[in-house]
Amino acid sequence: MQSSHRAVVAGPADRSLTRSDAHSPLTVREIEVIRFLAKGFLYKEIADKMGISFPTVHKAQHKILAKLHTSNRTEAINNVTLIPVIRG
Repeated sequence: MQSSHRAVVAGPADRSLTRSDAHSPLTVREIEVIRFLAKGFLYKEIADKMGISFPTVHKAQHKILAKLHTSNRTEAINNVTLIPVIRG
């Protein structure tokens, strides 16, 4: 059974939104991670591009899954409603 939850994420101009914002459950870092995941990057590639560690990317991905109420990265990417944020 698929989750009926849909996520709305903040774009680059919305960096002031916080984790507690009801319309933007993802942090700026999590948005960056999901953008790279949507483009097919590996965790190590994402870590290198963002200047963070592999475990940090992995942890961010798990937080994204939890916040979007999904069980895998494909579901998470498909549940993000603002596609320009992903493609940006």
